[in-house]
Amino acid sequence: MDNTMHDLRPSLFQIGSTACLSLFFPLLRWILHVNIFEPLAVACLRHVWQRSELKQSPEYMQKAVEKFSESVWKLMVYISLLTVGVVSVWRKPWVLDTRQFWEGWPNQPLTPPMQLLYNLQLGFYISSIFMILFWEVRRKDFLAMFSHHIVTVILISSSMYFSFWRVGS
Repeated sequence: MDNTMHDLRPSLFQIGSTACLSLFFPLLRWILHVNIFEPLAVACLRHVWQRSELKQSPEYMQKAVEKFSESVWKLMVYISLLTVGVVSVWRKPWVLDTRQFWEGWPNQPLTPPMQLLYNLQLGFYISSIFMILFWEVRRKDFLAMFSHHIVTVILISSSMYFSFWRVGS
């Protein structure tokens, strides 16, 4: 059967799995926050607070714990996404020869590892939009980060829709 660009666009399964991941990431973050990140933050920051000559308010300490937890979450997610990304493109000829990005386009097949990468990244960035709005500590760069996540969702979605798998990875 001759593949057309229409056949290679995201399926309902892929859209549905991305939507499920968008709900899964906040749940995973909450579970890890309560059970691992927050206790780790308190343990690590307790030494700093005990040595500090300044007495910190409970609100300041809670904000520090929240920021620490957010940073550990983002570190974990970005390392995981990087690992999936490297594994999904490992030994692909177009990684070292970018002229091959376009060979066969738009009829380039979407491999399962590449589909996983796209679903994970899109699910994460969609959920991040809501986490930035409703969960995370507001920082000075709030608007820049919010805009970054919106643009990233648009870029990943466009890459999926137009079958730019190689370029988008």
